[in-house]
Amino acid sequence: MSDVSERAEAALADYEEPLGWTLREDRLIGIVRDLLAELRRLERDKRVDNRINLTIGRERDALQAKIDAVKALHTGRIGMCEYCTDGPLVPYPCDTIQALGEP
Repeated sequence: MSDVSERAEAALADYEEPLGWTLREDRLIGIVRDLLAELRRLERDKRVDNRINLTIGRERDALQAKIDAVKALHTGRIGMCEYCTDGPLVPYPCDTIQALGEP
């Protein structure tokens, strides 16, 4: 829970005195409670979004590392792909490097 919602909860707890409430005060307390519930939901959603973004970042980094590993294998020397040229000569950039969008 954020500092804002904690302070609002504390203020609400201090204010709540069941005796002597008017209908208007009761409605206001209900509105404040609803707003606090919405604030808690937004805070929870933000934590979920942060976890999702962290996961996406990790997955992106892992995929980029795999792409870099493939690029490291498919290097060109004297115009031929060193990885693909196991038998017949394969010009560089080979199909794999072209598929990765490399020239």
